[in-house]
Parts: sequence; C-alpha cells; structure tokens
Amino acid sequence: MTDDDALPAVTLAAMAWQAWTGGDPAAARPLARAASAAARRRPRRERQLAEIVQLALHGNTDRASGLIAEHLAEFPADQLIGRVQAWMSCRRSGL
Repeated sequence: MTDDDALPAVTLAAMAWQAWTGGDPAAARPLARAASAAARRRPRRERQLAEIVQLALHGNTDRASGLIAEHLAEFPADQLIGRVQAWMSCRRSGL
C-alpha cells in the first residue's frame, strides 16, 4: 500500500463532514460509513479520523471529544479534526 491509498478514506471523511455541516445528514452518514470502511487497513491516524467523524455525526460527542484530544495531541495539524472540534465546541456553547 502507498500513501495514495489513504486518500479515499480521508476524502470520504471530509466529504461526510462537509455534507453534515451543510445540513445534509442523509448524504453524510453513508459517506462516513464508507470512510470507516476505507480506513480499516490504514494507519491509526486515518482510522481515528474516520471514527471521529462517524462519532460526531451520530451524536456521540463525549467519545468523539476524547478521541479528538488524543488525535490532535499526536497530529496537531489535522485540519479536518480541528474543524470537527470547533463545531462541537460551538454546539456545546450554544452558538
């Protein structure tokens, strides 16, 4: 496997998040499932990324928050997970 193999999982997770925040949960959920499936045999970073998006979409924000903290401690430049974290923070703040 090459790094290029990772692109589909990361891309699918980003597409799922974009659909979710754009108000299209019907499109977001299958994209998130596809991202999780594509990430199964990939490095932990990619599996975590797909899982975080999946958790956030399904409202499991406590578990997502814990995994986000762990993920960003190791991969602080992950922009997608940073966006998920910011979205969850805004939701908690009622913004």
